[in-house]
Amino acid sequence: MNNKTYTPEANQELVILPAQELVIVEPATAYDTDGYGSIGYDKNGFDRDGYNCYGYNAKLRDRDGYDRYGRDVDGFNQNGYDHEGFNRDGYNSDGYNRDGYNCYGYNREGYKRNGYNRMNKTAADYNEYGYDCDGYNSDGYNEYGYDRDGYDSDDYDCDGYDRYGYNYYGYNSDGYNYEGYDRDGYDRYGYDENGYDSNGYDCDGYDRDGYDRDGYNYEGYDQDGYDQYGGSNDDDDENYSYVADYKTLRRFDSIGDCTGYTLGFELEVVYKPELISDAMLIVESSKEAIAAIAASDNEERVLAERDGSLPPTGVEFVTGYCNWDAHVEHLESLCDELYTRGFVSHRSAGVHIHVGNHGLSNYQTIAGFVLCGINQPLIEAVAGRYTGDYVRAGFMPEDGPMDSSRYNAVNWRYNTVEFRMFSSTTCFTRLSMYAEFCRATVEYVNMLDALDTNIYIRTTEEFKASPLMYTEFVAWVSDNQARFPLLHDTIKELTGNNTGD
Repeated sequence: MNNKTYTPEANQELVILPAQELVIVEPATAYDTDGYGSIGYDKNGFDRDGYNCYGYNAKLRDRDGYDRYGRDVDGFNQNGYDHEGFNRDGYNSDGYNRDGYNCYGYNREGYKRNGYNRMNKTAADYNEYGYDCDGYNSDGYNEYGYDRDGYDSDDYDCDGYDRYGYNYYGYNSDGYNYEGYDRDGYDRYGYDENGYDSNGYDCDGYDRDGYDRDGYNYEGYDQDGYDQYGGSNDDDDENYSYVADYKTLRRFDSIGDCTGYTLGFELEVVYKPELISDAMLIVESSKEAIAAIAASDNEERVLAERDGSLPPTGVEFVTGYCNWDAHVEHLESLCDELYTRGFVSHRSAGVHIHVGNHGLSNYQTIAGFVLCGINQPLIEAVAGRYTGDYVRAGFMPEDGPMDSSRYNAVNWRYNTVEFRMFSSTTCFTRLSMYAEFCRATVEYVNMLDALDTNIYIRTTEEFKASPLMYTEFVAWVSDNQARFPLLHDTIKELTGNNTGD
């Protein structure tokens, strides 16, 4: 491997700047008189309240004033402690300062700085009422029955709370118990131990049976199997009628030169969100838009499908397979055509890229690089979105063998390696960077195998010491930036210029 010294070091965490830089802004013509596009963001990626799609303002703070690490401008978290565990008064949760002394000047063993022990006193040290000069008796309690830390013999303070902040009934001053639930069984966000609110819905708006308030499940179907437009989920190809006739191409057809690594793209987009209130207008307008694309030079290169994970106006455009050089011209034309016809990116949509298995090495090694939690800051920053139910990652070696779920951020599908963690886009430059990441990842892992690098990762420490650590990959991309210029520049920007240049 490369013996150069890079920053950050391999044992350091990568500091990823907030993802506002990743927001793909619309062309100037797409903005209204106030400077906001169709999805509510200005050219800098901020909404009318000054926040980007990830919830951060220009000062990198969320609406509550906390950064992505949960700390305010003074460096304190919501509980009032800094990264070293001390509050604004300089004391930790046990009541001791950085020197190990409490507010009365005693350490954990009961000694002051001069070596005086409060428990080693003689009768001469107490007044006629049995109290010393500090007002405490031989048992360590003052006349009100509280010790130097402010707790009585039952370990409760004058407000009735113990050292951990809980009263006799087990609730803190905010009304929550040790497990974070109130007397009615709900946490501070209004959800019970199973994740449902008082109305029976989870944080995504679905009940215990998986249906939202309108009666539709995650895929957009009601209990009878119909969507809001009357379409059925029994359709074998899972397509809506208004896109089902646009299938002149089959999945995984060759559409060009297939030497080297082949790529296939799934572009999930949403058709004109502003029309969502008018179902018929959506259907008719989307038919016209798809027909226009079909009439272009993309007809034999891409098919349109309905995807159940998308909103009702969502469409997935799937390309055939060829190498990157054969894709470039037509893929750029497709991106321009999609945007011109009213298809835009959406937070629930994504981009999936399939890399053909020709010349591929160990899939498990690729999966280990992408899915390991240590590498997640880099992966998520490059991909432009965070992992979730349909893009699973963040595994650690100690978790055991990784499953082969189709919803993993990278998986084995249709005899290809599918990278599915990228955010939705109609921007060809952004799409090209995604493709560079996939190509670079596969090439990097193949290189490790060619070097006979046996990677048997059992622990987090072993992973950190392996070539699969993101710092090694970042250095390799820097050394090969001529072949991966967009990826190199993206990583350079995201990591604060720490690419080893």
